[in-house]
Amino acid sequence: MAAGLSIGEVAEPVMSAGLTVKAGAAFLEKPVCEPLVPVMPSVVLPHNECMLLETAHLFKALKIALSDLEKFYDQLRNQQDLDISDLNDQLCYPYIDHVKVGKIDAKLTYIDSRGDHIFNAEMKYGSTSLSRIVIVKFTKRYSIECHTTCHNMEFAPELFVCEQVAGGWYVVIMELLMEYHTAHSLAGEYLLSSKTLKQVETLVKKMHDLGFVHGDLRLPNILVGPECSVKLVDFDWAGKIGEAIYPPLIIMNRKISWHPEVKFGAEIWPEHDLYMLSRVLNNLPKS
Repeated sequence: MAAGLSIGEVAEPVMSAGLTVKAGAAFLEKPVCEPLVPVMPSVVLPHNECMLLETAHLFKALKIALSDLEKFYDQLRNQQDLDISDLNDQLCYPYIDHVKVGKIDAKLTYIDSRGDHIFNAEMKYGSTSLSRIVIVKFTKRYSIECHTTCHNMEFAPELFVCEQVAGGWYVVIMELLMEYHTAHSLAGEYLLSSKTLKQVETLVKKMHDLGFVHGDLRLPNILVGPECSVKLVDFDWAGKIGEAIYPPLIIMNRKISWHPEVKFGAEIWPEHDLYMLSRVLNNLPKS
């Protein structure tokens, strides 16, 4: 503290030059804490309207959220015979548990996790007894058009839902292919035939002919099923040729056979897909 200044004299400048940080925490399979918004300076900048509005939106959202939480817990206290057994089973899963499949409301009941942001779930259609096991994925970007086009050509799972949810995420729900295995797992067991590898190259070229690129043709994103049938998954980076780009936070793992032109924000081209395929497939043991 500067000499000769009282507490009252420095309190306001210190507060106005401070930072506003808001984070959320939850106990899932492990404790998780994430920032809800970027760090915001509390300095009032009359010329920076965007920053001012962002701060105002933050406090408005907090006010609404706190009010909603109070109502929620009041309702819990008022329920004498509350059965939370079903709720407990779902506490560690995303809050998105209702979606629309076409015009039909569907309820999701999560079963287990397949990895980061990917889950197995049961999807029940409306008030009927019809249900199916599906893959539910949460991602920041996804090419509905490329996935749907590939499915129409019978080399991708059926896509049921792809819609934007809070926080800039997309919820993607697709068919679970029970009889298919990743090329990665089959390669480890020396179970990839030459016929299968040829099939992979053929369908990727068909995708290119339809005007699309994939961008991430690593073995976990290639599924192999009965009679050497092949499906592609993970269309996060996919898109139209000339429009699709690599994400800014792509992790350039040097053990992965990236094309030399691949870098943050670069356009994805068919030759990049074919380069990765040739490097990956040529290094595989063949049955």
